[in-house]
Amino acid sequence: MAEGFNWEKAHPHLFAAQPDAGAAVFFSRSTRDYYGQTHQDYTLDYHLACGALVEAAVDFEVVTSIPAAGRWPVLVLGCAVCLSAEEVAGLETYLRNGGTVVAFGPTGLRDPRAVPVQHPWLEQYGIRMQVEEPERVPSFPPYVQQPGLPARCAGFLHGVQIEPAGWVEVEAGAGRLHWSPGRLQTEAGALGLGVRVNSLLPEKNPRIVQSPPGWALRRFKDSRHTYLFGLPKTVVSVPHPTIMNAFTKEPIVERIETTRLGEESLVVAFDRLPASVRIFSPDLPASREMQWDETMTGKPGKIDLTGIRRFFIIQIPGR
Repeated sequence: MAEGFNWEKAHPHLFAAQPDAGAAVFFSRSTRDYYGQTHQDYTLDYHLACGALVEAAVDFEVVTSIPAAGRWPVLVLGCAVCLSAEEVAGLETYLRNGGTVVAFGPTGLRDPRAVPVQHPWLEQYGIRMQVEEPERVPSFPPYVQQPGLPARCAGFLHGVQIEPAGWVEVEAGAGRLHWSPGRLQTEAGALGLGVRVNSLLPEKNPRIVQSPPGWALRRFKDSRHTYLFGLPKTVVSVPHPTIMNAFTKEPIVERIETTRLGEESLVVAFDRLPASVRIFSPDLPASREMQWDETMTGKPGKIDLTGIRRFFIIQIPGR
């Protein structure tokens, strides 16, 4: 751990950039606090949505208020049952200004205190929802003795029923609204959330043709550079065969193992070809420079990650 902090201290310029995410995921505090009694009511779908975007290599940030459309072109709402009047107005402004909203599950059926509203937000777009709530047992705390089942949602567009994992798309001002009655905890594979969001994002330079298997990429930028940060998705702790914690009697971690990278792990394509890119990693004795000639513009090119096993940053001139 000390090695990691010392490496960051030695390369401060690499950590001053800001996230360059194309999507935002809305976390509904009112749904969690006033509607949610169990993990299945709301937070499980939220967690699964974030996981689906990570698996689809979608850069995203979490927001707790409705953002402006210019900051993030795609906004994801997962089972946000409770929406305030201010949040509904924010969504309308976001769509009117050209943003794309991708929502799924029961959405906007209740106010911030979980009181059912007379006209849910989606009704103005011809979408009607029927929600079957699970039986809830009176208890304290409220999550005790609950069945842990999600509310089931059915959807209709202008009176025509939508498939459980189907999607509808409607115009909303200058923007687009995508909605599905499905929930990730019940229709995850069929819903295809990550693929859908990825298809709606504008392409960036460089375009990721192939991500390192078992690794997650995050994009950052400053006034001069774009950065690709890479971290392993899974880290395996290998216990020591004999040394134990004196109090818990659990084995001490001897080492960690990750997916090793190679020469063909990362493939990118540049619309605007930089003169070179530079690869930084605590696993390398020094930063590594890579160059391409002009004939590689727009064509897939391999970035050599040989020797890296824990973490890397690729610095690319230009934004």
